[in-house]
Amino acid sequence: MHNFIGNEAQQRAIKLGAGPMLVLAGPGSGKTFVITKRIQYLIEHYSIEPSEILVVTFTRAAAKEMKQRFFSLGQESPVNFGTFHAIFYSILKDFYHDKLDKVVIENNNFDSLTEKCYELLVQNEIVLKKWQSIFRYIMIDEFQDINNRQYQIIQMLALPENNIFIVGDDDQSIYGFRGSNPNNFSCFEQDYPSVEKTILNINYRSTQMIVTFAEHLIR
Repeated sequence: MHNFIGNEAQQRAIKLGAGPMLVLAGPGSGKTFVITKRIQYLIEHYSIEPSEILVVTFTRAAAKEMKQRFFSLGQESPVNFGTFHAIFYSILKDFYHDKLDKVVIENNNFDSLTEKCYELLVQNEIVLKKWQSIFRYIMIDEFQDINNRQYQIIQMLALPENNIFIVGDDDQSIYGFRGSNPNNFSCFEQDYPSVEKTILNINYRSTQMIVTFAEHLIR
């Protein structure tokens, strides 16, 4: 990797090859840096096809920013960046084609889409195996905001290799009203006993004064 930089915890996350990994990352700790550099590392050092890498975020703005950050590294590879709903929509669209809107979308409700995607993957092994072969390396940003059904779908897609890389902050969750479950961090460690774990505990965004004040406020 050209001009590689990063602290020890970041390097550990970036350089992981196969298998599950949990990265706990607070604000300003360089999680976007880690995700984009890890993609680059997978491509350049492990010869992973860019099209086999899936990066999931929670908003279109975040997906766009992640993609731009990746391109800023001089990369123009066809890596898959998208929100959960965008990825689920792609899977359903590929199966239902022009019938998708009638079969799946109910009063524009982007949760029925999640449920329909789950049902399709559970009931149709051929479809599931197809997408498992396409998305061999899965990376999830803001994992604390994932809900149970989204987690179940990601688990299915990650089989059988379980190359699933999650990044999040276990101290925060903003999508509780959508059923997000921060306890999925502990579930992840139970579901994947061989998981590698690292903590990004250096704040590059704030001064020490701000960090210290925040710690006192939290206490």
